[in-house]
Amino acid sequence: MNSVKLLSISLDEYEKFFDIQIKRRADWWAVFTVNKDEQVWPFVCYGLTPKDLRQYISIAEFPLLHHVAGNFLSNYDGGGRFFIDKRGVFSIKGESETGAKPQQFIQWNPDEPLPTRRTSSALNPESRSPLALYEEMQAMIERNRSIKRGKGCPTLTNDH
Repeated sequence: MNSVKLLSISLDEYEKFFDIQIKRRADWWAVFTVNKDEQVWPFVCYGLTPKDLRQYISIAEFPLLHHVAGNFLSNYDGGGRFFIDKRGVFSIKGESETGAKPQQFIQWNPDEPLPTRRTSSALNPESRSPLALYEEMQAMIERNRSIKRGKGCPTLTNDH
C-alpha cells in the first residue's frame, strides 16, 4: 500500500456515498466493491457478492467514487472492497472484514465537518413529499426482495 493520499470532499459528495448504499452498515458510512474491470457496486452482503445481487453504479455519475475506485485498483490489481467513513477511505485485506485492521489509503480534506451518523434532513420524513417517501419506500422494498431472492453470499475470497 502506498502512502495515504489527501483528497478534497464536500458534504454533498460525502452524503452521496451514503445515498447510494443498498444495505447500510453500522460500522462504516458506506462500503463499495470494485473489480478489475472497474465495475463498482455497493455492499449487499458479507463475502463474495453473487453477480445477480450486484447493482453496478454508473461511476460517470459519481466522479469522486470513480477516483476512489481507481486509486484502490492502483493498490490492489484484482479489486476488492473499500470502506468509507468521515476520516477517509480504507481497505481491509484478509479472510474476514471483522477483526482485521483497516488500512487507510485516502484521507478526506473536507470543506466542512463530515457526520459520523446520518442526521441530515434527508432522513426526516417531514422534509420530503408524500410521493417521494412512497417512491423511496417502494425502491427499498424491491431491493430487499431482490436480495432475499438471491442465494446469499458465499465465503469471502479474493474476488469480492
